[in-house]
Amino acid sequence: MHILLTGANGYIGQRLLPVLLEQGHTVFACVRNKSGWPPTITTNGSTCSRLISWR
Repeated sequence: MHILLTGANGYIGQRLLPVLLEQGHTVFACVRNKSGWPPTITTNGSTCSRLISWR
């Protein structure tokens, strides 16, 4: 399933993203500021597909 995760670097988003990736979902993550984003998130060979930033 394709999932758009807004607030991916927030409290809930940081905990939800690895769970979604472990379940095999394709995740498009939205963050306000890329500087607070981990450079690579990998879980069981899956990675976050896209990082969308806005201000």
